[in-house]
Order: sequence, then structure tokens, then C-alpha cells
Amino acid sequence: MNIYNIYRYKLESFLNTRGCLQDLSPFYYKEDEQDLYLLAMKNDKGRLQSLSRWHDVFSIRRLANWLNKLGYSADDVYFINILLSRLGYLFDIDNRERLDKDIFILYYTLQLVSLKGSIMSDKEKHQNYMLRFLCFELGIEHECYSKLKIADNCIFFETENLGIIPVKEIVSTIFQFFDVDEKNEKELLAGIVNFQLLSLDFICEDDDELFRINLNDTNEYLIYPDEFMSAYVKDKKVVFQAISDSFNEYQSSYNLLISNFIIINYAYYILQSRPKCLLALQKYISDDRLFSQIVTTLAYRKVGITHAGIEKLGLGDFVKPGLNERTRLFNLIYAK
Repeated sequence: MNIYNIYRYKLESFLNTRGCLQDLSPFYYKEDEQDLYLLAMKNDKGRLQSLSRWHDVFSIRRLANWLNKLGYSADDVYFINILLSRLGYLFDIDNRERLDKDIFILYYTLQLVSLKGSIMSDKEKHQNYMLRFLCFELGIEHECYSKLKIADNCIFFETENLGIIPVKEIVSTIFQFFDVDEKNEKELLAGIVNFQLLSLDFICEDDDELFRINLNDTNEYLIYPDEFMSAYVKDKKVVFQAISDSFNEYQSSYNLLISNFIIINYAYYILQSRPKCLLALQKYISDDRLFSQIVTTLAYRKVGITHAGIEKLGLGDFVKPGLNERTRLFNLIYAK
């Protein structure tokens, strides 16, 4: 199972709705609604079972009783179920619309995958930020994701009675339940557990794989945190030029995604702690119309710096009015 290929396929499907189908077995995509595809595996009868609805395969009540006897509270069990369900959501494909949520899920996932092998001294701070907001975009409630923490490239869950436990250990405990309690769908249940463990490794455990999405864009290297920061420290004008290039009206959808990621990287890794750096970008751009597009995008994205933060710098007049929830951006840079 190559979980990296599933992420690439999801990303490709976001950019190209008529892309060629790929063999991802033992994984498949099940059309749940028109243009909504859920990542799935086959059950004993060859039917597709959604991985985001993994709890439909067995008795969740019996699992809850099992975990309660081991010391997990009712809330723990509820949050664990939600968390593991959302691992399926992470790879689901929704071709009905292109929403900000999709951009952010792809972005936060890529950052987590890239940060695993990062040399940044404060990488765990960044990992936990990305995890928290990825959970938010996946619809995991605050009471759940506030119990999660990444440390030493491992995701931990703070239980009510048993202390802090690695999530992979919880998944392994659930597999023990399947082995003892469940008589049917043994192969499917083993596959589900393996998928959950692989997904946790994908976003957290350093496997020494230098992950690249390979979209044939000369600026792609700037979407990866270490390379972005290295380029900015070495010569910030390289990053400034890439941000300027992000508003080229002749971009392909592939270029456009890279552009969005570079802008978010700039907002998060630079402006969040040093908002005044935006003034240096203004000086470099020297084109009020282009700079207005940039700060409007930053204000809309709300990562690292907000509209209020831009106003504090005396740049509020550059933010275009009228951007609202209906401006669902994959292509915000084309907003008139």
C-alpha cells in the first residue's frame, strides 16, 4: 500500500476532473453521491466499504464496551471513532465544487508530510499547528483535536483516565478487539487497521522519503517548508518573485495550486511572526494593482495575517472589498 500515491491521486483529481483512472488497489473509490468519491476497500463479497465509515463493519457498541473495560472513557471512544473516520475523509475526492476547505486540506497535509523530516528547530510547533487546522478542516471538533499532540514524529491522544497514549497504540488495541470478537470480514478489518496505521505514519512518522508532488512547476520547491525558508533566508527576492508570478493570468490549474501554497507559506512562515516583512514585499513589487491582489489574497486566506493585521501596517486600502464566503477560492487570484 503506497499511501503517498493516494494523496497524489486526490490532488490530481482536484486539478483535473478528467484525469485517467489509476490502479490504487487494494484501495478503490466509491461514488457515494454524484461526483463525491469515498476511499474504500472491498469486503468479503467484493462490495466497496468506505474507510470513513469503517465503524459500519462491526458493532461499535461492542467495541465501546471493550475499550471501556480497558479504561477508555465514553468520550475517549467517541473521539477515537471520529478521528479514525476522518482518516478516510483525508483522501476522499469531492468534484462537486472547489472549496477553500479542499485547498487547506491539501496544504496542511502536504506541510505535515514535509515537516516529518524537517531540520527546523521549531518543527513540532509547526507540525501541531498544521495538525490542529487539518483536523478543523476535516470536521473534527475542538474537544477532540485539542487532545491531540505531535511529539517525536508521533501523534498522541490525551485520554481521560489512561494518560497520553500514541494513537497508533490505540489502533493496535482495536485490532486486538477485531481478532477476538469479530468472526466476519477479517480481511477487510485487517485492511482498515493497516490503512489507519499507514495514514498516521503518512502525516507524522519520518520515513526518510523525500516527498515531492512533481507538478512540473519551476516554483514547486517553494511549497516545501525547509526549502521555502532556505530560499527566503538566502535571498528573499526569490520568494517575492515567486509571489509575483503567482498572479500570472495564464497559469494552468497546476500552477495555480502551487501559487496558492506559496502564498500561504509566506503568510504562515514569515508574516505570522514578522508582519512588517509585508512592507519589504510592497517595496519589491512596486505595482499597486499587483500588490493589492496579493494583500487581498492574504486577507481572505486568514493564515498568518488577517485583514486587521494588514490595516495595522497601514495597508488596509489595498484590500479589495466584497470578498466573502461566496468567493470560494481555488482561483482567488483571478477575483476581480
